[in-house]
Amino acid sequence: MARIKTILVQKSEKQVKVVPIPGWYLDLTIDVDAETALEGIRQHFLKRWTAKVHALQWVFPEDIFPPPRQELASFLVVLVEDIGKVPVESTHENVPSEELSPFLLAAVNPSACEPWSLPNWLHDLSTWIEIHFRATRQISQTRTCPNGAVVRIDCREGSYYLKTQSSALAYESALLRILSQRMPGTCPPILPITPDMNTHITQAIEGHLVNAGDSPSDWSATLRDVARFQIGSLDSVKELCNAGIPCRHHTLLETNLDEILCNAVSLQANAPNGLKPNELRNLERLRTSMGPDFETLNRCGLPASLIHGDLNQSNVLKGTSGRTVLIDWALSRITHPFFTLGSALFASTRRNLPGYEASCDAYLEPWFDFGSLDRLRAVLDAASRLFWLDSTIAICSLCQPGHVRNLINLPRFLRATLNAYRLLV
Repeated sequence: MARIKTILVQKSEKQVKVVPIPGWYLDLTIDVDAETALEGIRQHFLKRWTAKVHALQWVFPEDIFPPPRQELASFLVVLVEDIGKVPVESTHENVPSEELSPFLLAAVNPSACEPWSLPNWLHDLSTWIEIHFRATRQISQTRTCPNGAVVRIDCREGSYYLKTQSSALAYESALLRILSQRMPGTCPPILPITPDMNTHITQAIEGHLVNAGDSPSDWSATLRDVARFQIGSLDSVKELCNAGIPCRHHTLLETNLDEILCNAVSLQANAPNGLKPNELRNLERLRTSMGPDFETLNRCGLPASLIHGDLNQSNVLKGTSGRTVLIDWALSRITHPFFTLGSALFASTRRNLPGYEASCDAYLEPWFDFGSLDRLRAVLDAASRLFWLDSTIAICSLCQPGHVRNLINLPRFLRATLNAYRLLV
């Protein structure tokens, strides 16, 4: 079950306006999870109120308020295409509270750089889909976030996923095309048709997501497959870089450390959760703290390879044949190969789970041609800390005008970098 606070909006000429309902939002408790929330909301409105809606965006309190008010709940903004029997206020005397007003203002001001948050996006996209997928049975929205949106297309001959992204992440389509050609089965097959340059469509994979209920040995096997994928990608690194996939050799982290941190500090200055003066001072101590880890990486000399960028159980599928398939390559890049283990192994919540050491060894096994187990373990340890710096750079590249959510994430990654070197006060 999930509890979702929902703000309703309607089109008003070229803009949107809040639908005045009692209390100004609906507090819904429905039987959905992260993957089914948006379609669950649509079905809930249709069955309970015969109303037709679809999601536009999430409004996050951390995008609006400085700490500590960031602990407030987030709101899902849905566009009402047909009001049905939704209870609507007959008067406007019930003025929203001061705490709620900023959320309502954000709800009626979608970002132009996030076209999926605009009222006509799903309608126009559905029209395109029905033209190009003539056997379409259902179009359902499965995701909306500051960096993109995903729609599932169910047809007689199969299912597909359409993904629209911000321009900074649109290189994912080029990556998937190269992987589909050079390493088929690594990712979902990509279709040749697309409605625009920031959108791609992939074929659905039959199988199941890797989840917490799987045994530690299953996760270890998955990480072993990931290492094999990376080694297999080494021959395609130049092609990937030429196609626009971000390439950042780890040796440049040490060379450009001062510039990297200066840029990150400058960008995060306008975030409501920006670094405090004592945290900014501790950033100056990073070069000395990172020195031994840079030396460890340089001494082993592992080649830069493709990393997934968001390796976690919700992005790993086990196909019906038992093959490991990775989805959502939006944050992929060329850098030190061990940085791919970020949220998969380096997160503090992972280190305390049963089988952690076995998972590390399983991932390292395919790399034995590049160094001894002891040396590779030392590199893995160094990478578990330097990874946060590499991820900080990735977040910086996403901090474009209008993408407040990415700006919020930047101080978090800088603090994680400090914490990795025990410099977080």
